[in-house]
Amino acid sequence: MTGSAPRSDPGLSTADFFALAHARLSLDGPEALTDPHFIPRLDDADPELTAAIVAMRPIRTAAVLVPIIARSEPTVLFTQRTAHLSDHAGEISFPGGKIEAADISPAAAALHHRG
Repeated sequence: MTGSAPRSDPGLSTADFFALAHARLSLDGPEALTDPHFIPRLDDADPELTAAIVAMRPIRTAAVLVPIIARSEPTVLFTQRTAHLSDHAGEISFPGGKIEAADISPAAAALHHRG
């Protein structure tokens, strides 16, 4: 992020970060998007919280991108939503949003430009 303080612990190198991301991430949608009876597994969550989440139907599905720019230190890219939108106008966000019927996949929804 521009203007951010340098990290004292570099953690992964930039090359290692991108290699790990490439190995672990995919554009496959999660099972919950296609199975309306899917019950989330929240290992350390409060059982009442899990029950409340499971009871929320229908689930509003959404997809976003988390763009990471390859620089000397990987940098996350955010967008600012336009002021004329009816929901979340002017907010800082990741690109993407609600999955629409016309979107052929979660990746397509995340890549779809909405104003």
